[in-house]
This record gives sequence, structure tokens and C-alpha cells, in this order.
Amino acid sequence: MNKLLNMASENDPAFCPNGCGHSYKGTERKSNLKRHLKQSCPKFQCTVCHKKYKKKASLLYHMMTIH
Repeated sequence: MNKLLNMASENDPAFCPNGCGHSYKGTERKSNLKRHLKQSCPKFQCTVCHKKYKKKASLLYHMMTIH
């Protein structure tokens, strides 16, 4: 029974809570999602045009040069 539950949970994707669209499956899905959140998920969003950036400095540069 536990083996069946493990197989079912491995097939359930772990979705990014920031809504960027990334999802991960398999036995390493949680660690892959954690790595995604730390390294590559766009966290900062422009309030004018809603473009997303990974780094705050990039968003500030965008705000100074575009808006």
C-alpha cells in the first residue's frame, strides 16, 4: 500500500506557488521546486507593465530606463 502511495505522489506535479507556470514531477520534484524558487523564479514584477524579473536590481533598472 505504501509503495502505491509513493508512486501516486511521484506522479503528482509540484507547481510553483508564484504562478510562473513551472511544475516538477518525479522523486526529486520538491528539491527541484526549491531550487527553482531560489535561483530562477521571477519574483519581482513591474507595477506598470507587469513584466517579471528574477532580480530586484533588474526591475529597478527597468523602472528607471523604461518608465
